[in-house]
Amino acid sequence: MLHLPTLVTWSFFAFLYFPSVASSSSAATAATATATTTATTTESSETIGTTKQRLVAWLRSHNGIFSDKIAFAPPCANVEVEAGGIYAIESIAKGERLMFIPRDCLFGPPPDSDDQSHCRTVKRLADEYQAGSAAAAAGHSNFWPYVQYVFEEYPHDKLPTNWSEQGYNLIQNILGHGYLPPDKFGYLEPCSYYYKKDNDSYNDLLDAAQRIVDSRGWEELLVPVFDMGNHRNGYWHNMDQLHDSKTHDDFEVVALRDIEAGEQLYLSYNQCPDYTCQEYDETYMTPEIFRDYGFVEQYPQRWHFSMEIGRQDNTDDDDDDDDDDDDDDDDDSEYEYVMFELDIVGATKHQKGESNAESASRRTAAAAAQEDEQQPPSPDTERFQVTWLSRDKEAQQQHPPPPPNPEQIKWLQVHLKRLQGMRDLVLYEVQYLEAHEGQAALSYYYAITQAMEQAILWAQNKKS
Repeated sequence: MLHLPTLVTWSFFAFLYFPSVASSSSAATAATATATTTATTTESSETIGTTKQRLVAWLRSHNGIFSDKIAFAPPCANVEVEAGGIYAIESIAKGERLMFIPRDCLFGPPPDSDDQSHCRTVKRLADEYQAGSAAAAAGHSNFWPYVQYVFEEYPHDKLPTNWSEQGYNLIQNILGHGYLPPDKFGYLEPCSYYYKKDNDSYNDLLDAAQRIVDSRGWEELLVPVFDMGNHRNGYWHNMDQLHDSKTHDDFEVVALRDIEAGEQLYLSYNQCPDYTCQEYDETYMTPEIFRDYGFVEQYPQRWHFSMEIGRQDNTDDDDDDDDDDDDDDDDDSEYEYVMFELDIVGATKHQKGESNAESASRRTAAAAAQEDEQQPPSPDTERFQVTWLSRDKEAQQQHPPPPPNPEQIKWLQVHLKRLQGMRDLVLYEVQYLEAHEGQAALSYYYAITQAMEQAILWAQNKKS
């Protein structure tokens, strides 16, 4: 549903000191902090003016709109640009139209097909890329600029479903093989099962097309140009679609608040007005975003931990094996959950509006001043804040959910201790992974550790 950013050069130093910030890269700075919502890279105006501008020209040629007040680079030249980012180059008022993508520019299953599934979109995308520019020149494809972009410039090969076995195993170890979120990491039910041929290259093409549709799609629809926006929630979520894609044929994008020139425009993967986001904010959170896209989102983050309370983990006493009452142990256990939002508060207005690269640079500098690398820094006046959440939204509006109970806190402490104890192992193993896998794995390790630490502190009223 949103654009996975290009993953770039990174350093262990930044991760050791402040794992929660964004990764950035430039000619002057080879590495900063961990990848969160978006890794950053320096894109020249020449690069931005080619493929992406061709896509804008293509959209406009089909009666679409891409506001003159937005661009793929901020108004200042020679600054770091986040991969996939869209920026305001002039002040924008709340409610102002930013983009308009007509129905005939939305990419989905062939309109005349009886199969309107997500997998049919995958097959069509693979077929269009296989046909190539020649088909577009012959008038058989209206989507070539977009199709070429998502296959050749979008780093779909770095998504977690395409990770190495070593990277997958490291994540499973971090998660305790199912105890911690997310579940089904690296799992993909391949559409190629339905459309595969006796042709390995075509089947590989189908797999690539599925990675693209799974990561950029609104169910079976791809929304060109809008899907180049980056994801972030909270204050930073400042643009989104005006109508539900299920009830409106066209796709109109507006500003959710007043936006200053130079701000990046962010959409939301899990808190959007579309039907594809319904109840996603209750089940699809920071862990699932990492699972599907390979990055840890910037603050605010949402976490949920499902736990089986009452299960007997201590099996030292074998004398009770014959006790009939033990047969009912499982009946005494039940699944509970702890859900919360983790945010940074106390940021200045400038800090709220700064880019990911600026935020990363500031936080890394503050982190370097910390003598104890085990403690997350709190630069300036910023502090962590935990807000407890419930899946019962109506009840939550009337009464804030209570903090975790003692048994839930104990469960968090047990798994936090395990995570803290494997820190050196994680640092060792990421050295032997591909850079994007190592970066993402270490980023998530620190993020989930930090989230659990803060949840315990706030539950015990020992706020950081």
